[in-house]
Amino acid sequence: MDVTIEELLRQGNYFLQTDRLSEGEKLFLQVLKYDNKHITALNNLGYIKYFLGQFQEGLDYCNRAIEISPHDAYSHKGKGLHLVKLGRLEEGIDFLKKSIDLSPDFIDPYYDLALTLYEHNRSEEARTYIIKGAKRCKDKHLRKLLGKLFDLVEEKINSEK
Repeated sequence: MDVTIEELLRQGNYFLQTDRLSEGEKLFLQVLKYDNKHITALNNLGYIKYFLGQFQEGLDYCNRAIEISPHDAYSHKGKGLHLVKLGRLEEGIDFLKKSIDLSPDFIDPYYDLALTLYEHNRSEEARTYIIKGAKRCKDKHLRKLLGKLFDLVEEKINSEK
């Protein structure tokens, strides 16, 4: 191997950060050629497939990651999001909740779950997860995102009264 797995991951992450998904995908697939159980590569491929709208393929990557590492919160979050996009709402919600249970200080699934609930007219439940996430959140950017979502949820709840 001319280049290390670490270098492929570093370059792949750079491509993700600069929205060059297909270039990142190629690098993460290369990682899997060297180590077909590499959780980061599998999760990043799931992420890429999600943003490319290839939800079944993304779900397949998430499933592989969960098989290898059953307690990986990121893999469960990804699986939940893919299931929601595939029309399997309740199952997706369960995996988002499982992600929170696995890593209560990982804030992303609180946001993703709350947004999913909001988008499916379950605003009261969404508000609960925003509040739970905000209580644990230490990152200013994530707190701001949760705050904006909270405002949307509150507006929807108040308009329904």
